[in-house]
Amino acid sequence: MGEEFNPGVSRSISLRRGKKKDGTNWVMFAGGAIAMAVSVAFGRKKMVDEVAEAKETLISSESGRFQVLQQEDDENGSLQTSETVPNEALQWDITQLASPSTGAAFEFRSIKSKRPAQTDHSPSVTKFLRQSPATPEITKEEVIQSDSQITPSTLQSGVIARRSEVVSKLRHQINSRDAIIYDLQTQLADQDQMIVMHRNHSVDLQNCVRAISTKLFEANLEIQRLQQELMAQHAKPIVDLDEEFIGYAVSEIRRQWVQPDVEEIILEARKFNKELEHLRREKEDKSRQCDLLSKRLSALTTELEEVKTAAHGKQRLLEAKEQEYLKLANVVQDLERKLEIEARDNEWLLMALYAVSGKGQGNPGMEYECETYHEMGRCS
Repeated sequence: MGEEFNPGVSRSISLRRGKKKDGTNWVMFAGGAIAMAVSVAFGRKKMVDEVAEAKETLISSESGRFQVLQQEDDENGSLQTSETVPNEALQWDITQLASPSTGAAFEFRSIKSKRPAQTDHSPSVTKFLRQSPATPEITKEEVIQSDSQITPSTLQSGVIARRSEVVSKLRHQINSRDAIIYDLQTQLADQDQMIVMHRNHSVDLQNCVRAISTKLFEANLEIQRLQQELMAQHAKPIVDLDEEFIGYAVSEIRRQWVQPDVEEIILEARKFNKELEHLRREKEDKSRQCDLLSKRLSALTTELEEVKTAAHGKQRLLEAKEQEYLKLANVVQDLERKLEIEARDNEWLLMALYAVSGKGQGNPGMEYECETYHEMGRCS
């Protein structure tokens, strides 16, 4: 043991490694929090910009469409004065535009003078869109036609369409922001779990390192004590062992072993070796016999399979022969029947010919047989 063991150094190294792991985890945690804050701020700024842009587009489009002038005609119908309705006359309530709601998002109020009836003798009032001084005058028919085209229904439908579009955009942005927040929360939870796991693992490793360091320290002390004892026992310097010293040591060991107990043990060991050799030989013989028996058994099994196949083939041949025999028996029976029928027919034919030729007129038996043949339809 040339190197001395220092448990404090290993402990400090393990602690520094554990701190390094925890530091990287805290850096990841801080980076995730910063990314979450930046993403939330960016989404909020983007949402506010889009809401402001939507407000400006709505106000500019609708105010340019519905700003009107009020002019009065004199009794002869000529234009005398013109009053410009200010932009403040068109008041829009868009406080609830940023968040989706069920109530009305816009309120339109305009200051207009009603048209008098036909019986009224007051001067007629006309409305027309604001134009530049360079534009020509607009007639009453064009103004009435433009008023008829711009109706409250079209206004309401346009406002509702724009409102629904803005609301859908805002909802989409809110959903995306919620999804980002949820992802960041899950990442933070996972990082917290990883941090806890790393801390527990580092604590376990520190405990293991402490236990191992204590054991190593104790082992080092024991080794030093044993070295001191050996050095005290061997005062002389240790030299290399030569062949003479080795032979002397072997002779001393043999001399110590020359005892009755040792001799008995040696004899028993030799006897056991002989028995073991005999058993080994018997085992080899038995294994050879088993191999021969297994080979013979395999040959017998092959012969048995061949005999089975031959018997199966003979059984098939026997079945075929039996079927042929049955067929031949049926054919023979058919032939016998045909022969019997032909013999009867021949006998009846001979009898009929004999009866027709008149040879059997004096024989009553023949006449009776002929009558029976006529009844059976054999004689013509």
